Order: sequence, then C-alpha cells, then structure tokens
Amino acid sequence: MSISRIDAEGNVGVPTHLNFLSIDNSYGEMPTQVPDEVMPHILKARYDLPTAPGPLVWVYPFDEYHDWAYKYKDRLPEVYYGDWFIRQAINNGFPLNTVISTTSFKKLINSSSSYFMESILVTIAPDAGSDLEKSLVKFVANGGRLLVFGPVDHSGPSFLNLLNLQNVSPLEGEFSLKKNFTIDLLEKDYPATINHRSLFSAGGVRTKLKNKNEPSTHLLASFQQGTEERDVAWSRADPAWNGGKVVYVRGTNSSTFDGGRLLTPDNPEKHFIGQLYLRYALNEFGMHFGIHKKSPSVQSPVTTVSRSNNAFIFSGYNPNTTVSQLFKFPQGAPLLLGFHTNLENGNSTYTMPTAWSRESRIFIDQPEGAVSYRELHSGQKGISKRFFVGGLRDATVRIYPEMHVTADVINVYVNSRYPWKQGKVAVARGDKKFGYCFEVKNVTGDLVVSW
Repeated sequence: MSISRIDAEGNVGVPTHLNFLSIDNSYGEMPTQVPDEVMPHILKARYDLPTAPGPLVWVYPFDEYHDWAYKYKDRLPEVYYGDWFIRQAINNGFPLNTVISTTSFKKLINSSSSYFMESILVTIAPDAGSDLEKSLVKFVANGGRLLVFGPVDHSGPSFLNLLNLQNVSPLEGEFSLKKNFTIDLLEKDYPATINHRSLFSAGGVRTKLKNKNEPSTHLLASFQQGTEERDVAWSRADPAWNGGKVVYVRGTNSSTFDGGRLLTPDNPEKHFIGQLYLRYALNEFGMHFGIHKKSPSVQSPVTTVSRSNNAFIFSGYNPNTTVSQLFKFPQGAPLLLGFHTNLENGNSTYTMPTAWSRESRIFIDQPEGAVSYRELHSGQKGISKRFFVGGLRDATVRIYPEMHVTADVINVYVNSRYPWKQGKVAVARGDKKFGYCFEVKNVTGDLVVSW
C-alpha cells in the first residue's frame, strides 16, 4: 500500500480496493483474532498513503511495450527483459515505489518541469528521435537525475552522447566482473563471475564508454571475457547540466529456464546477481541502501520508500531477520521513528522484523554515534507534533514537517526540557534540492522539535 502511480496531471493515484485471498487461519477457521491482528496495519497504511512521488520513479514504457509486442517481434526480448530485471532488482532491495507511464511523463514534464526534481527517474533507453528521448535529455540538462537500464540499440546520437556510450560487437556467457562501487557487507563476499544469457537479457553485452577520458564520466563496472572487455555501469555529470546526473546500467537477468512458469535465479554462491547493480548505482546519487548479511545466499530485504505529507515512509519485508540494513540519503541518515540506530560512516543502521513500516521526518549528517528518535506527547496548546532526537554530536539536522508548517510555527530546542522555556534555537530553510525541510547545524546532545 506504499505504491503509487502518477498521472499526466501530476495526481497521485493509490490503491482504492483491497482484496484478501483468505480470511481464515491455517486450519480453515475464522477466529476474530485473525482480522483483529491485520486491520491495524491496513489502517495505518491507509493513513500513510503516498501523496507525492517517491525518491525513485519508474518511467514505464507502457505504450512502447505494446507497440513492440504487436509491431516489432524482434523487440519482444526487450519487453521480457525490462519487467523481469526490475522485478529481480526489487527482490534484491531496490527501493522503488512510484510509477508513471512514458506517455503521462512526457505531458507532465512539459507542463511542470520541476515536478520530479526530488526524485530519480528510472527507465529504459528511449528510441531515436522520440519525444521521450528529447524529454529525458532535457530533464538531465536542467538538473534532473536519471537512471537508465538495459540495451541502448535504438537510441539516437543525442542520447548516446548524453551517456557517453558506444555499441560494439555483442558478447554473452560467463564474464569476470570488475567493479568500482560500494557493495553490501558480507562475511563471505559475492562471486566475481557473472553469467550473461542473451536470451533473457535482451541480447548480448555490447556497451562501452565512447570516451573513457571524459572527466565527468565515472566507470562503475565492466565485464571481461578473455581479451574482450565491455563496460556495463557508469555515471556522468556534466558541469553544464546544473547539477544533473545520469547513471547507465546495462543489466543482466541472472536467471535461466528450468521448466515451470518462472525463471530460476542463478546460484548466488557461484555467480554475481546482475540485478544488484541497480541498487548499487544509487550510490552515485548520494543514496545508499546497504545490506549486512552472512553470505550471498541469504535473501535480501525488500524495501520501499514513499512520501506521505512530506514524510518519508520506509516499509519493508525481511525474509531473513538476521539481516541488517544501512540507509543514507544526500540530506543525511534517515532516522526511523521509535528506533535507536548506530551510525556507521554516516549511515543509519537497523535490524528489522519480517514486516515493518516506519515514518521518518528527521535526517542527520553525522558520521558515527548511537542516536535515538521518538515521538513525545504534545504537552502544549497549539502543538500537534513533538519529536525527540538524542545522541547528536556536532550534527546537521534536517526536519521534514507537514507542508503547511512554516518557519514561524516550527520550534526547535537543544538540551532543553518541559516546559520548554529555554534552549530554543533558530531554524533555516534547507537547501531546495532536499525538498521542503528545515535545518539546524552543529547540534550536540538532545534536540526536540515541535509544531
């Protein structure tokens, strides 16, 4: 219920009907305990429904896929690859929650060019000369952030130049993986071999950097097979783009077909799983969704981050509750309401239960330390919300109140107690690239914020 869809007018669409497959327990009985346990979670999810695009927005090529399936049979592999790749990326922790069709995106971005400036767009490479190609190039040039995945066989010169990409002869099979990015924390590391099957990955790997010496390009990963090498992930941020950035990930569907209805994933103890790239690529945008687990075979958590009334709503499913997660955004480490966290290199860290959902309105820029974040009673007429943050060490704190809260309404106290007669400090509007937030710098000790 944290998932949302954006239409051409910028309206946020959320689920309106919810059907339960079963309302009984595992014995076929229908005790009142079963709905009593479920309903509070459903109601809380309704309260926290998305009201704005999430940090990641999937620009889904609905019309393009339809046309390719009916008119261009040679492009069916791209359709299959695109959906399966995103599916497996989500299963490996890619925090996607918002989707918009390419048709709606083109209309919306023309009428509201800044609508997605707080989000990273995720999409396939557009066709040469298409309106989508022009819209995406313009979006990046105006300061937007774009993550492109999949083959780039049908794009035009302008998009190829945007990516600094050239296509050469395709390769498939097993490759040695050369990586230059931060990955998860494992006691037993990921394999250094990957298997790219052209049948399930929309063709062979044929992408290379056009100009490896271009100063704004940063190579993240490449495949090596004998004397041949292919570049499969990199970022580019031209200074002329007003802060804009594009990351390209070729992507491999690390799966094979052994019968049945679904593909069988590769053995993660033997082969690197290609869908992990998408989550690691977020590091290039200042976002880190790390995982600490024992070995590659331990299932990764599934996580979404949605926006509700200017809050960040983190929701997740952990198939293995021994796994720890690390979170970091450009504005700092998110604090999850009601939890303590040990900060590690500026990341907040949490070990979560099987299913969970938590609000975050506080981000802190602090490298290390144990920090707590909880809600207090209002305790004062005219105050509807009051939060406590403890354990700060010379931290920059960014606060995300509801959109109606202005600077003259928000109150911040440092090392103060009820009845809040002293310790009040001034707040300033945060950098607009972080959205609607307020900022307090150089905080040590405890902080209480209310509005």
